[in-house]
Amino acid sequence: LVAFASCNSLKEISIPKSLSTTGRIFNGCSNLKKVVFESGMTAIPGSILYGSGIEEIGVNGVVIPSSVTSIGGSAFERCSGLTELTIQNGITTIGGNAFRSCGNITSVIFSDTVTNIVDWSFAGCGKLESITLSNNISNIGDGAFNSCTSLNSVTYNSVRYTQIGLLKAALSEASVKYTSNSFGGVNLIEDE
Repeated sequence: LVAFASCNSLKEISIPKSLSTTGRIFNGCSNLKKVVFESGMTAIPGSILYGSGIEEIGVNGVVIPSSVTSIGGSAFERCSGLTELTIQNGITTIGGNAFRSCGNITSVIFSDTVTNIVDWSFAGCGKLESITLSNNISNIGDGAFNSCTSLNSVTYNSVRYTQIGLLKAALSEASVKYTSNSFGGVNLIEDE
C-alpha cells in the first residue's frame, strides 16, 4: 500500500490509533516533516514512514505517544533527514530494518526500556559514529549495526567501548544475545 506515495505537498499528518494497514504509505513524501501518532497507539506500524522527509523524532517532528512500546520493521527506513536519535522511555523493541539506511544518523541513544534490537535495525547507517545501548538490552539482532562504517564508540553500562572484543566480552558477561554479524563492518578497533 502506497496511498500517499510521493505526495510532496503533504507536510503534516496525524495518524489515528485505529490504523490497521501498513505499508510504505508515505514513501517519497519529501516534504513530510510533522507526524503525530494518536495517544493509545502501542506500535509504530511497519514501513509507514519509509523513505519520507522526516528529520526529527520529537516535538517538532514525529510525535510518538508514551503508549508506544515498539517501532515496526522498516518504519523509518531510508529517512535520510534523521541525524540524531533518542529512543524514548517505554519503547522496548526496535523492529527489523526500522532505521536501516538512514544515511545521516550520527548518534543513537537507547532508553533503558529498550531490550530488543531486531535484525538489521540500523544496518547501512554509514555516518553513525556513536551508540549508547540500554543497560537492560537483552538482544542485539543479526546485522543490527552492520555496515555502520563510521561507528567508533559504543557505550554500555556507562562504559565507553572503542574495541569490538571488549564490547562483545561485556555483552556476553551480561548474557546479551548477539551474533558475530551484529556489529559487522563497523569501525570499532579490533583487539590486539
